[in-house]
Amino acid sequence: MLIDWKNRISWEGLITSALSKNIGNDYAQIIRDNAENIQYRDDDEGTCNLFAGKRSRSDIIDSVSKELKKFVTNIQAYHACRTENVETYYKNGLLPLNPENIQDLFHKIFCEPEGLFSLEEIKCAISVVSIKTRENVTHVALDDRFLIRRCGHYLIYGSEYLNCLSVHLPRGGEHTRDILKNFGNATIFSCQVPFSWIETDELFELASCMIAEHAYSLAHNKTDVSNLDFAITVQGKIPPERICSHYHPEQIRDPYKQCRIWNDKKQSYET
Repeated sequence: MLIDWKNRISWEGLITSALSKNIGNDYAQIIRDNAENIQYRDDDEGTCNLFAGKRSRSDIIDSVSKELKKFVTNIQAYHACRTENVETYYKNGLLPLNPENIQDLFHKIFCEPEGLFSLEEIKCAISVVSIKTRENVTHVALDDRFLIRRCGHYLIYGSEYLNCLSVHLPRGGEHTRDILKNFGNATIFSCQVPFSWIETDELFELASCMIAEHAYSLAHNKTDVSNLDFAITVQGKIPPERICSHYHPEQIRDPYKQCRIWNDKKQSYET
């Protein structure tokens, strides 16, 4: 069974089933009758407090986690990047950071052919930027809308490591980072990740998000699904057969420019 955050039909039945079994078949009506206690789409506390006499918050979330784990095989996910060649992803998959490859690209952008910076200046920037927290993991998000609206730096400037290198050049800063926009295209890959790859802590948090969204929709008669800030950390790579498709978003919020809209097709900011 595949679930997709943006398609609530794909997962909401599992939430309904788990909550009915754990806190009673009348839970939905109780939520509707206490709508004023459910103020936020991203917080399950108000919902769980309604049933504190029956089950603890931990028990409620755990019941949903178990239901998801029992029935879900894959989950829809998205990876944001900036690339000149999408075909390498379909050949090699979504790969963890390769420092040498990024350093070669860094050298290509800032040292060749115009010679914006010397080789020694390139090496200096590389020496001061750590890669410890970036080793052998691949990050994917469950909502591509959030990537475009809140994490646009991955799409506009590319790799976070490359981004950091650019601003650590001598005399570096916003103007050196802006050069990165001249290379590649903003790209979002759609993929299906095995649900078994989700860590226990991540699963607990995902169940919490789904409970909160489900309860808010019941309390306030909503049919849409909110933008979700949720990432899965995968150990190693995501194989190419897990990639379904890709697209190039044009209008992206730039967190480094007061969230101005960058139009990647026009290579300019919208007014």
